Amino acid sequence: MKKLNQMPVAAIQMVSSDQLAENLKVVEKLVMETVTRGAKLLVLPESFALMASNAKR
Repeated sequence: MKKLNQMPVAAIQMVSSDQLAENLKVVEKLVMETVTRGAKLLVLPESFALMASNAKR
């Protein structure tokens, strides 16, 4: 039987806010953690960098 190649992957889940700098700090920490654990492919949420606040409407 032929051995299949494997690639470690990670899906990062987080709650973004309307504070870009804060969101990017969280992403940096989470990415470093997953890379340290061996992930070669990371998937981030669609709006990881900035989630606009609707409270100001």
